[in-house]
Amino acid sequence: MDSMTEQTRRDGAILFAGTAVNVLVSAEAMAGAFSMLLVANPPGCWTPPHVHRNEDETVLVLAGTLRVETEERAMNVGPGQAVVLPRGRPHRLGNTGAQETRFLVLCTPGGFDDFVRAAGRPMPKGGPTMDEADIARLVQAAPRHGIELLAPAAPRPVPAREAAAAADEVDVLGIRIQVLAECGPGDDDPCLMRVQVPPGGMVPMHCHADREVIYGLGGVLEAWIGPVGKAAWQAVGAGQVADIPAGVPHALRNQGDVPADVLLIATRRIAGLFREVGCPVGDAPHGPPSPDRIQALAAASYARGYWLAGEAENAAIGL
Repeated sequence: MDSMTEQTRRDGAILFAGTAVNVLVSAEAMAGAFSMLLVANPPGCWTPPHVHRNEDETVLVLAGTLRVETEERAMNVGPGQAVVLPRGRPHRLGNTGAQETRFLVLCTPGGFDDFVRAAGRPMPKGGPTMDEADIARLVQAAPRHGIELLAPAAPRPVPAREAAAAADEVDVLGIRIQVLAECGPGDDDPCLMRVQVPPGGMVPMHCHADREVIYGLGGVLEAWIGPVGKAAWQAVGAGQVADIPAGVPHALRNQGDVPADVLLIATRRIAGLFREVGCPVGDAPHGPPSPDRIQALAAASYARGYWLAGEAENAAIGL
């Protein structure tokens, strides 16, 4: 699932609690709504038991296995699996394997990235090794950022069949969409989705009132963000981010030979649209989408206040 290059991970990494952290999307850039971090956790490294007072965490594992322990349960979370850790509940994360574990952390609302910067320092050339000054900085910064560090706890056993919950997956006109995690009960709350666009697949130009952020996992997805004549196609490859502000026309396409695999951070409202118009992946018809399915998507989009571009506008940007 994780095809980022080692150089991409090293660039801008912060040594934080024994891990290498890249701030992919800052709270400042998202007006405080959320922040997203990439964490590389070496074998044997654990966070101290702790509580977040200000934000919920959604963790998506990209490579390796992450051990997640809470007061209620313990689980091993593998690639492509996500787990939601609500604020106010003690937990700790660790790597019990022999290989590095890499995972994304979506924090809602944002602000945890400020703690990482305050408690961390630029990654040294020798890798993620902590000293007493690093530990002191972490302990001092935690209360200022709503983090309560707890006393160490004994490791908890993992039930034989317990694992992260499976994601629901639908096909929307040939594009596969998995809802990995919903970060709250409201339509405006963030939702984390995995989107796979096949070679030749596209999303025609449209706009709506919800902001979207795309993070590349594999392949290359091209995004047009802006009106006709005032933007250009930009590539979103592995480890790259595209921000689509609310109310801005945009379109997507995959001109490559392999599926474009991305994470989409949007709202539960958008996830609801996908669930309404999509069908189970196993039931998706082969070949081009039928007129009925296209009309159903258009009708559901209009009902939610979307603007959909016409043929001429799509043709002007190469669709």
